[in-house]
Amino acid sequence: MVLRERPPIPYVPEKDSVQETVSSFKEAHLKTLIKEGTELRVPIWHSGTREAFLIHVGSAREAIEKKGFFKSFEEHSADYAEKRKKVKELKKQVEALKEAVAAQPRKAAPKETPTEDDDDGTAIVRTESRAELKQAVQDVKEVADLCDKAAQDMFELYANLLSVDARYAWNKIVQEQTESDPYQDLQGLTRKGPRGMSRTSFEDCVMFHLLTVFPNNAAEQERYYITNVLKKPQRVSIRQFVQRVEQLNSYISQLPCWYYSPSAKAGMIRLI
Repeated sequence: MVLRERPPIPYVPEKDSVQETVSSFKEAHLKTLIKEGTELRVPIWHSGTREAFLIHVGSAREAIEKKGFFKSFEEHSADYAEKRKKVKELKKQVEALKEAVAAQPRKAAPKETPTEDDDDGTAIVRTESRAELKQAVQDVKEVADLCDKAAQDMFELYANLLSVDARYAWNKIVQEQTESDPYQDLQGLTRKGPRGMSRTSFEDCVMFHLLTVFPNNAAEQERYYITNVLKKPQRVSIRQFVQRVEQLNSYISQLPCWYYSPSAKAGMIRLI
């Protein structure tokens, strides 16, 4: 791989432009309550260097995690799967009861009006099964609503951490990824939609958002730069150099890579 352009995030030994960019907007913060007595202040993104943008995306994700939206979505998703499984089982039971009743020989109609409490208790069992199924379906709907709320919260908080101008690109990405039918995934494949808001669609939207600033092989470029191009400046101590290189290395797993592009080939794995 030949490095023919400036690396996605260069080594800056003397002047930290990232901190200057972040500091210039230190008054623009969003205050959000994590839990009673604990407040989180997250900067709102306006503009700045590529590195500053990557740091902001990381801060936004951290804020969403601290608010508990990721955990809430995962827990409700697991609960939803369990309740859906229960509904399917109850439907099978109800159908089995219907078939059992249909297979029974017909009795002569009694002169008096029969009650639900038949000799074999079949009517009572059917009524109870239907009531249990109805409640299970209602439970599924309730947990689905909670799941949707958690997903909406993570998308909304991420958007609120962007300025009005910067939010335009994000809103366009979200609309294309969650509402379009069909939609195009990160690897350029056309998928049936709309897929709605979820943890998976959120992660894809964040990666598309990063791709508005970084090339789709930024991770590979950064790794090549660190491994083959970067050298320690004479006026920088070894300790400072190592710390900075460790920081640059930590960015690689967050950057877009070939895996998230139409250039991805079958069997390709994500660069970590």
